[in-house]
Amino acid sequence: MKIAVHLVLVFSFLILLGACNIFDAFYPDDGSNNFERALANAEAAMKRDDFHAAIELYKKALDLKPTSSVAMIGIASATIMDEVHLMDIPLLMNSVFNMDISDATNNFLEGLAGARPGETAVQYRDRVIKALGKAAYLRAPVNSIIPETGAMTIMEDGSGLPVVDPSKSDGVIAATNCNSILNYIICKTIEAAFMAQDQFVVAKNLKASIDTAALATYNFPNINEIDPLTYDESIYEAQFIDFHAGFIKKYADLHEAFDVLRDLFLGRSTNTSLLNLVDVANGLLAIITNPASGMNETTVTTAQDSVKRINTGLQTLQSSFNDADSQIMQGFELLQAFQEEVEEFGARVIVDPDTGITLKHSWYPYTLEP
Repeated sequence: MKIAVHLVLVFSFLILLGACNIFDAFYPDDGSNNFERALANAEAAMKRDDFHAAIELYKKALDLKPTSSVAMIGIASATIMDEVHLMDIPLLMNSVFNMDISDATNNFLEGLAGARPGETAVQYRDRVIKALGKAAYLRAPVNSIIPETGAMTIMEDGSGLPVVDPSKSDGVIAATNCNSILNYIICKTIEAAFMAQDQFVVAKNLKASIDTAALATYNFPNINEIDPLTYDESIYEAQFIDFHAGFIKKYADLHEAFDVLRDLFLGRSTNTSLLNLVDVANGLLAIITNPASGMNETTVTTAQDSVKRINTGLQTLQSSFNDADSQIMQGFELLQAFQEEVEEFGARVIVDPDTGITLKHSWYPYTLEP
């Protein structure tokens, strides 16, 4: 999937930078239990690029005022900047739109710059994904997004705009703030895409554990060429049952793994839900196109284009789980066809036309001994 994402990258990168509030006046970290001073201390730490300290200070501010939208956005930004090399954000975002999620390769790691001494690119990638997921979780309430599910609470007036809930966020940064929502989408898009890739690798490895060569060359006994005087049907029956039972177990394991994968991303109950993330992107589009947004026509067009490109990428990722042409789905079809062929043979009764002797009784279905 190749999508031109230059506008997305420029737009999202500038917004990510703008979310950090690094130009506030310097305040010493005096351990104050006053919310305003705790918040100021956190922002001062951001200015000093002391992101680890900023995280702790934002936590303190949130302890004093849990609904502070400024502190929620601040701690989310500090979490990303403490773990992610900022120049890697465009590379990570671009890789989302150039990824084959059924491919086990991680070639996009080659360009990342933020690995720490002694840390592999894969270890850095895992750290980045964890940080992005955590940052999205921390900032979600600002925009009426439920952290546990990633679902945006939408007004019932048909506007598609997020509901304002003062018990979750104080509104200093509005629930309709486009910058904040777009940053959330960026974090979750990267996290979801790479989690999907990881899960597909798991599914592919499980599929590989089924010996497809053995399946393709399963020795269907040619009963008609066997001497009935020396033929021991019980040996062939036992071989059939052993093979079939093992195949069914592995096939069931594969199906279960894929069902877990599909539920993880196509369900609604976890914050890995692609459906919920698409809804958030649609909510951002509703805000951008709302006449009350105050955006001029050029800004609206540019923003719409950026968000639509992200949304298209998400929807493509989503559809790949059920795409009949995908390698995974085609693999299931082949395995299903082979299962039917084996079971049809197992159930078949074969009688010698010359002697009337039953050479093969029905071996399927069968009952396994406990």
